[in-house]
Amino acid sequence: MAKFGYFVTLLFIFLLSNSSLFGQEKSTSLGLVFSVNRLDFFNGLELRHTSNKAFISGSLEYGINRSLFQSRIFPKTTLGFGWNVLTTEKATLAPMAFYAFSFYKVSPFEHPYHRYHELYSGIQFTYGKTWGVKSSVLGGSITERYYSKIENSQRGIGSIGYLLYLGVYHEL
Repeated sequence: MAKFGYFVTLLFIFLLSNSSLFGQEKSTSLGLVFSVNRLDFFNGLELRHTSNKAFISGSLEYGINRSLFQSRIFPKTTLGFGWNVLTTEKATLAPMAFYAFSFYKVSPFEHPYHRYHELYSGIQFTYGKTWGVKSSVLGGSITERYYSKIENSQRGIGSIGYLLYLGVYHEL
């Protein structure tokens, strides 16, 4: 299931980067991102495509605490899009929407995975031309899905979440 999420994110970015959906002025950047939410600290690579004022981004990340210190692999894939409402020669300010999917294995038994769906909206600030930095502050919801042995069924718990996002990028 997680491989499908990665595939859909990468396919979506590829199709948009090769289409004329957003217009003629296009740029693509690759960046290193660091994010914090109530689940973990995450680090990874992000690909971002901008056309005119619209942008779409996707990233593959891993949870630092669970992956490195707890020896559980905690991957996350993200998809974000937004619209640059304030633009100068080097800086942009954009409202954005953001979706993330992550999971990790909690036991070696049947139904071992906890899955997290995150949906946020917020604001993103970028500064730079060829090389640059970006930061985002987002708020929204986190839904945790897991298998309950007591009830013998899939369960879900929703909660309010936040995401602080920092990154550096290089325009390709």
